[in-house]
Amino acid sequence: MRLVMIGPYASDVKPAIRRKLPANVELVEILGNDEYSKLEDADFIVLRNLRLTAQDIAGLKKCKLIQRWGVGYDTVDIEAAGKQGIPVAITSGVNSASVAELVIGLILSVFRHIPAMNAQLKSGGWERELFIDKSFMIKGKVVGLIGCGSIGKLVARSLNAFDAQVVYYDPVRMEESQENKLGITYLSFDELLKVSDIVSLHLPSIDSTKGLINMGVFLKMKPTAILINTARGSIVNESDLIEALEKKILAGAGLDSFASEPIEKDNPLLKMDNVVLTPHVGGNTQDIGVEMVGRVIENISRTMEGKALYHGDFVNAQFIKRQ
Repeated sequence: MRLVMIGPYASDVKPAIRRKLPANVELVEILGNDEYSKLEDADFIVLRNLRLTAQDIAGLKKCKLIQRWGVGYDTVDIEAAGKQGIPVAITSGVNSASVAELVIGLILSVFRHIPAMNAQLKSGGWERELFIDKSFMIKGKVVGLIGCGSIGKLVARSLNAFDAQVVYYDPVRMEESQENKLGITYLSFDELLKVSDIVSLHLPSIDSTKGLINMGVFLKMKPTAILINTARGSIVNESDLIEALEKKILAGAGLDSFASEPIEKDNPLLKMDNVVLTPHVGGNTQDIGVEMVGRVIENISRTMEGKALYHGDFVNAQFIKRQ
């Protein structure tokens, strides 16, 4: 049997997976699309940062599972996989804490201008008053979470410690008892936009969310508000966001994902002093690897044993059932 790992991983990941695999499973690593011919004989695929299109999937002759390293699955044609009878799994909840911590880091970086102050200090400056009139605390602010799954819930808990007021909108409202436990309040989409000082996105990239955050949304937000996106770039109409930031319709943004990745070198976001950017690294921490490896191996083992995948990890069941 053959397990093919697609994309670069931390140095300790491949040895950790090898230790947990049965001896009869061959481990193969692919770093680029030019090596996709090796997928033809793959029994299992672990995919990190490349894509599997319908055409790629059509060439899979033996594949029993496509396993994403993380929670996003917009890089896999899940319908094409389903039509071929191949389950697609994610590692739901495993990197939630890592992404949630980055959300807090981006909020603080935008509100307190940490990257800009670090840069001016290292260049020889000591301008203590430079950002005083445009620096803010999280305390007392209204933070609106659009989408409130495992990451959103962890963000809410962290923000409670800052004495922020947390509100949320999700197409599926949670039970009131859970809202009370998390200390958050449900609002309609438009009401959340109206009252929030910080809007943070926690949605998957699906047909109904692509381009959801656009100029119409920005015009409903406070001009002093900031946008945080650690979800997927496709959720935001990026040209509208750039215009909103340039025209001061929004005060700032903290972004970990973009319409095109890697971000294009002439993207205006790179030159904006009211924007903090990271290169889609929400789930990239060395210490998350142990948990991720465990979930990946568990899903592979369940597939090998003919057991069902966990509901939260199995993302294309609807397309397999149709067959």
